[in-house]
Amino acid sequence: MPIAHPAKLQSLVLLASIALTYVVLHIDGLKPYSLQIFAGSIAIFFILKRFKRAKLWHVLPDKMSLEVGLLTFAFTFLIGSTGNTHSVFYPLSYIHLFLLIFSASAFTSIGTIIFLMLFHYALEPVLTGDEVGAVLSLAVIGIILLFAKQQYDEVHSKEELLEKEVFELDQISFKEQTIESFIRTFLKPKISLITQLLEDPEETKATAAKQMALLETELEKMTTKLDGMNAAITTTPTEDK
Repeated sequence: MPIAHPAKLQSLVLLASIALTYVVLHIDGLKPYSLQIFAGSIAIFFILKRFKRAKLWHVLPDKMSLEVGLLTFAFTFLIGSTGNTHSVFYPLSYIHLFLLIFSASAFTSIGTIIFLMLFHYALEPVLTGDEVGAVLSLAVIGIILLFAKQQYDEVHSKEELLEKEVFELDQISFKEQTIESFIRTFLKPKISLITQLLEDPEETKATAAKQMALLETELEKMTTKLDGMNAAITTTPTEDK
């Protein structure tokens, strides 16, 4: 059975989280425990992050992960159960949008924002100007955050490219220094020695052959070393995230 693409799977999880929230909000007796359910969901999120050995300050869900679905349920349930657009916690929607947009693809983010707007619209018995403004603010803030993420991604890509180029230049410089050192300190003296051995009638060809074998061995070692450097140049250094 083929495995779903991470972006598509994440989109399905996010939409399912919003739908689940809408259903749960219509279950009598759960609204008084909205803060407890929210706190529990957030706690589970951080426990999952710790299982992945994430650092304490890494609060963003992993890209294309399913963690954001848990956060979506937590935020939408808290806001929906405490007054929806009139909730004192409604500004948390914008924090939720930030976490969503910076951990999902643009397509997934746009689709989720649309469903969030429909979610809040469905929970409002009567729509006035204030409610419409609150719901539409999700689209406005979402567009701003999407542009901000695009700018961030472009800058991040340029930084990674620059880092890769600097790394490659360092490797090439080190490679050139290694070759130069090998030629100066070993190859040239060894060739001079072999030339002298061949010109000296008292030296045997066996002695010259041994020196040639040693030279061949060292050249093979240098070739292997240069191959390793070439492989390193094509590898971008990774950061500890």
